[in-house]
Amino acid sequence: LNEAAQHDPVDPETLFLLGPAYHGLNRLPEAIKVYEKLIAMPEGKANPEVFFILSKLYLDSNSAAEAKQHILEGSKSFPDNFGFSFILAEIYMQTKEYGLAEEAYKKTLRLEPYFFEARFALANLYRTTKRINDEINVYSDILSFDPENVPAMLGITLAYRDAKRFSAAHDVMGTLAVRSASDSFVISDIYGIYIDKGKYADALY
Repeated sequence: LNEAAQHDPVDPETLFLLGPAYHGLNRLPEAIKVYEKLIAMPEGKANPEVFFILSKLYLDSNSAAEAKQHILEGSKSFPDNFGFSFILAEIYMQTKEYGLAEEAYKKTLRLEPYFFEARFALANLYRTTKRINDEINVYSDILSFDPENVPAMLGITLAYRDAKRFSAAHDVMGTLAVRSASDSFVISDIYGIYIDKGKYADALY
């Protein structure tokens, strides 16, 4: 591949093979150079994957600014691709620009309402910024789509506890305990709720 690239350094077909090879070998600087060449070509600009990979390479190289630049360019070229707004939100989370991250997560969900990873990420943003009621609302939305989503049930329980809504937390965990009677994590969480409520006898039971 290197010989082919030296023979014709702007051949897109060769570069599309060479980029993943460098990436797979964790040779990030060389991979970045290849994808930078690709993204300057019509064949690269027409491929959203090139924008995604180049942004990830920059993120892995601790270059959030360059990653953000390419994601913003990609989102302009592919405005209906929810992946760009999601990655942009993740970049904003890394740089602690929480307001911009929230906007990007919400845009992602407008484009793809069933992308649960973005909903969980938004809930995590609200936990990070101590917006407990908003966190509860996100988990409630997830459970409205999927009432048996265990991670959402655990998440909303924790949020209820933070909001000192112990009865609501107990109700959720009681429902989950019926389905997960042998799950030590669930049992431990119910124990914690009883302790929070001062119901020590129930905790012992």
